[in-house]
Amino acid sequence: MIADRLLRGAFEVIDRRRAPASLRAGVSPAVLGMIASLSTAEVPGRAAGVAVLRTVHVRRGARGHLEVFGSYSRGERRFAVAAQLSRRTPAGSPWIVTSLRLS
Repeated sequence: MIADRLLRGAFEVIDRRRAPASLRAGVSPAVLGMIASLSTAEVPGRAAGVAVLRTVHVRRGARGHLEVFGSYSRGERRFAVAAQLSRRTPAGSPWIVTSLRLS
């Protein structure tokens, strides 16, 4: 599933296990900038371990959009994740992350 793959990739960049450029085809420039910034900042809970995606739910949003929400963990703590994917033009990945929220 594309949403699962893109969220896992984002967490790998945030946890410094993958380069931000590896997400370029699947995320908007604004989201890529945010993820790259988080990879260099002190992220709450990072000391507890790497982010592990636990659940992913996908719902159709407005035409050409998917609403994604789920949970991830770091050690014993659980956190929420939400994203919006938008249909892209034929070039590149068919979906692109246009909004990402971690809490």
